[in-house]
Amino acid sequence: MTTFAHAAKRLVRPLVPRFLLEPWKRRLFFQARGWQNLHWGTFDSFQDALAFAQRFEATTRFGASHEEILQRHLVLKPHDYPVLFWLARVLPTLEGGRLVDLGGSIGASYYAYRDRLALRDDLAWTVCELSEVVAAGRTIAAQRNAPHLRFSDDMADLDHSSVLFSAGCLQYIERPLAELLASLRVRPSHLIINRLALTERKAFVTLQNTGYSISPCRVDNVEKFVASLAALGYRQEDSWKCLANRTEVPFHPECTLPHFYGFYFCRVDAPSHPAASGQDGMAGSRAREQPVQPGEQDATAVPVAAARDREPAPARPD
Repeated sequence: MTTFAHAAKRLVRPLVPRFLLEPWKRRLFFQARGWQNLHWGTFDSFQDALAFAQRFEATTRFGASHEEILQRHLVLKPHDYPVLFWLARVLPTLEGGRLVDLGGSIGASYYAYRDRLALRDDLAWTVCELSEVVAAGRTIAAQRNAPHLRFSDDMADLDHSSVLFSAGCLQYIERPLAELLASLRVRPSHLIINRLALTERKAFVTLQNTGYSISPCRVDNVEKFVASLAALGYRQEDSWKCLANRTEVPFHPECTLPHFYGFYFCRVDAPSHPAASGQDGMAGSRAREQPVQPGEQDATAVPVAAARDREPAPARPD
C-alpha cells in the first residue's frame, strides 16, 4: 500500500463511526486466508480469547506446506544473527549437550543455522512440538540428513536440557516461561529466546489469525518477564530488537508493538560463561542487531507451528 493510501485511510477512518467499522474489520479478521498477521481484541486470559473466537465459529486451520515454511526460514533475517552469535559461544562448551527447540516446527532453525555453526557430533537438537508436526519433522529429517535432530511432543523433555531455545513460540503457550522452568527438576543453563512479543505497558492476550490458524497470543510486560526469570536465577546477558515483527490490534493503539524482542539469559550458577570462555563455534561471518535494554524507547495446546511459522509482514492489517 502506498504512502498516499495510508494517509487517505488516516483521514477517512475518523469519519467512519466505530459501530460501522468494527463489524467489518472483525469479519475481515475471521475470514482471512493465506499468510496473514492479523489480530483482534484484548482479553484477560486464553480462555476468554478462545470463548470469543468460538462465538464466531472460528476453528483452527493448518494447511501450509511444511516445505514452504522451511524455505521461508532458510533465508536469515537480521534477528537471526544475535542467536547465531550466542549459539556459537554456548554450544562448543557443551559436552554431550542437549538443546531443546521449543515450538521449533520441523526443525526450521536447525536447517537455517547448521551450516553456519560448527556443531559438535554429540549435540542433540531436540524440537518440542505438536504431535502432527513431530511426525512431519521426522519424515523431512530422514530425507535431509539431519544427524543432530530429534523430535518430541512431550514438554517433560525440557528437563535436564543444556539450552532452551525458542523463536516466536512462547507467546502461544498458555503457561508463562517462568512457570514452565520452575516445574523442572534441572533447569537449562542457557536460554536463547527470539521473536518474543512483549509490551512496555500492561500485559494482555489477543487473538491472532495467521491465515492458517486462529490462536490466543499472550503479550507480557517486558520488565516483568525479565524479572520472572531473574527470580529463578537467570541473568540477562543480551537483548535485541526483532524489527521484522510487529503487532497492531484494531481499536487498541495502546497495544501496538513496533517490534518484538530477543534475549540471551545465562543461569548464574552455570559452570562456564560463554562470553568469557573465548570459544567461538561460528562457521561463517556474523552481524549483530542493535542491542536494546527492556524499557528503552526506539493449556490449551495451540498450533504453535501455524502461528509462529509466519514471518509477519510489517504491513498494517487493514
